[in-house]
Amino acid sequence: QIEFHLRDSNISKVDDEKAMICIDYNNPLILEKDQRGVNTIIRHELFRLMFKMNLPRAVEDVIIGREMIKRGLGDDIFYMYYNRILKMGVNNMEDYVKINLPWIIFHEQDKYNSELLKKVVGKICKKKYPETKKLFDILCGISPKNVHEAARIYERLSR
Repeated sequence: QIEFHLRDSNISKVDDEKAMICIDYNNPLILEKDQRGVNTIIRHELFRLMFKMNLPRAVEDVIIGREMIKRGLGDDIFYMYYNRILKMGVNNMEDYVKINLPWIIFHEQDKYNSELLKKVVGKICKKKYPETKKLFDILCGISPKNVHEAARIYERLSR
């Protein structure tokens, strides 16, 4: 059984035989009733339930996004993230990490879209956070061997 909720935050969790997906009702794709965007958000959260790793959400997003690209959903994931980038503000380091995740997700599978997203982010973000470089380098080449290191670095930066 899977329950869907619209709330003020994004949360996905599995408890025994029940799963719950909460989607932030302030997400621009939800507010605009963008069918393609909403469908992609829901699929993304279903993948999160399938690959639940108890990692920081940003690290999970890279793994989930890459898996969705491998399964032929790259166009939808690009659409969702491109829209997010255009509507997202960057007020702190955590926002800076979040806005950079899309190009990192596409980095290994689709260089063209990765570079396009990176250029868009570069035009939006005037302030850079050089302390995120090591995290971005690890996320670009994330593997089972370094996933926990990425989680540790992300948690340290988020404090």
